[in-house]
Amino acid sequence: MLNAQYHFLEIQRKKQPIMVTYNNRFFHGERPLFGQKHATIIGTAFGKGESPLKKCRHIKLNQSTFQCKYPLWFSQHIAVSNTIFETMARSGIWYTVDIAISDSAIQAPKTFRRNQDIRLKTFTSPTQVRVCGTVIT
Repeated sequence: MLNAQYHFLEIQRKKQPIMVTYNNRFFHGERPLFGQKHATIIGTAFGKGESPLKKCRHIKLNQSTFQCKYPLWFSQHIAVSNTIFETMARSGIWYTVDIAISDSAIQAPKTFRRNQDIRLKTFTSPTQVRVCGTVIT
């Protein structure tokens, strides 16, 4: 019996997180995916509202659009590709740790503030983007 209990506890300790996938969805309003962990978000639009992905972790975003304020606040371990941060997505990525953005468009003002470990690759922006006081064009 003791071996069975030990085996059960060992399985529980090594349990892998369940990955959630949101595909071709539309979210709006206040904090629709607040605190979401371990998710892949593909072809999704975030309409009017605020903080759709606040305090999220381990998120992969692809081919999505943000039209809302404060899209990624206090988030960690985020990968963004082929995504558009429209003008209304102002103050978009604040207080976030470990974010990689590639092949995306940043149209919103004041996108970055007090973040750690930001990686930008092949992005477009009609305005100057400031990261840690440095202008990136």
